[in-house]
Amino acid sequence: MIDPNTGRVQDSSHELYGDYLKSRVLVFPNAVGSSVGAYVLYSLKTKGLAPSAIICTNRTDTLTASACAISNIPAVDISEKRAQLVSFMRPGTEVIVDAVECRIKIIKRN
Repeated sequence: MIDPNTGRVQDSSHELYGDYLKSRVLVFPNAVGSSVGAYVLYSLKTKGLAPSAIICTNRTDTLTASACAISNIPAVDISEKRAQLVSFMRPGTEVIVDAVECRIKIIKRN
């Protein structure tokens, strides 16, 4: 669903269709696809086109975890208790994702 040369979302049925992943914090339940997705994310990272962090609203799946590990992209998953935090996040919301402490801090809401 992501163009590996541009980092643009190509799936016309996706809510982020046409948007670029560069420097964004992606919030999603879990990855869909095969292990190739990890290499696409790594490729984006090497080209400076990758998201700055990933937040999984379910437990982080192995595809997302491996992609973030090889790409050095912070990733956290959030419990049901903190899932309400995501409801405050809209495109343009500024957040800090601390994968070491597994913390998310909203800096500015849009």
